[in-house]
Amino acid sequence: MTVVTIKTISGDEYIGRLVENNEENKEYGIITLSKPLVIIHTPQGIALMKGVFSSDKDVPFFINSLAVPPIETNNEFTTAYIKETSGLVLNTTH
Repeated sequence: MTVVTIKTISGDEYIGRLVENNEENKEYGIITLSKPLVIIHTPQGIALMKGVFSSDKDVPFFINSLAVPPIETNNEFTTAYIKETSGLVLNTTH
């Protein structure tokens, strides 16, 4: 599964693994993310926070609620996402 970023019309930016992309149906299309994390700004800088606290299920987003459709997440945020959701520490030095 690919790690993608979406931005909702409310301004929230989510990172998650793309499970389903049904965007061809513009009225009822759904983008489904697994383990979505929302990007938040803290006094210490940018952080990732669980997007839905009360469930561990995949989360559907209606296409018409998005300001930005799924786009590829950059390496820095992909690494942070994988570390946060799996506990793995990835070596990013080349």
